[in-house]
Amino acid sequence: MNKIYASGIYIEVWERSFFLRVNSFQYSEYYRPAKRPAISIVIALNKPFIVSLIDGAPPTICQSMIVGPDVLRENFIAEEADLWVFDVGIHTQEYHDLMSIIHINEVQILSDAQHHTVVKLCRLHDTDLPARNLLTSVVYSLCQQQPHDWLDTRIHRALTIIDNTTIDELSIATISSQIGLSESRLRALFAKEMGCNLSRYIRFIGFWRAILLVVHGNNFTEAAHGAGFYDLPHFNRVAAEFSGFSPSMGLLLFGTFELHQQRKILSQ
Repeated sequence: MNKIYASGIYIEVWERSFFLRVNSFQYSEYYRPAKRPAISIVIALNKPFIVSLIDGAPPTICQSMIVGPDVLRENFIAEEADLWVFDVGIHTQEYHDLMSIIHINEVQILSDAQHHTVVKLCRLHDTDLPARNLLTSVVYSLCQQQPHDWLDTRIHRALTIIDNTTIDELSIATISSQIGLSESRLRALFAKEMGCNLSRYIRFIGFWRAILLVVHGNNFTEAAHGAGFYDLPHFNRVAAEFSGFSPSMGLLLFGTFELHQQRKILSQ
């Protein structure tokens, strides 16, 4: 079974991304490894952390790393690490710029110079400012910004359609007809441009919509229906696909809406 433990939690959640700061954290993922269309930047300001991947390699001990999308993690242990985790969603410019320096199934340990740079940025961060500002600074201390026209215009249109439609009203046939591509061509172009299966991307968007509804006080059933899932079990399966654990376990870890306020957990 999956095991999660955390203490000293602070989290900010925004559109399909999040920032997590936690003093100590332990996560074991034995039966339900999750592949996420997002890049994680993990920084320990104090003690190093330990990560074991599901590839048979020995555990890695380090103080900062970039974790590519679709990397399967088995164990993650951070004790008194003052861990800062930045989740960079697939829909963002920052994600696609980071993909210029990391492969989809790669973990990259930061050099000493990179680590000192990102730690300095974290220590200088004004906690009254949104963490998404800090995320951008951290990302571009690690890679160069690419031109902003990084997507085919037809994929831009597809993303806009997905953003403005609940997942129960979405189909690849509907999207393809609106942008003038065959379904097979749309699937191929989307995978080429985004590095992600289109159906999986749609599920990811639905997952985040439901998460934001839960953060704002909706129960799981309300959030599932509000995001366009058929029912709560459908949402539970998608949540497990992208997080490795059920929504109820996530709520146990990150707390209820009321606890969000007490812990100064923010949603933007």
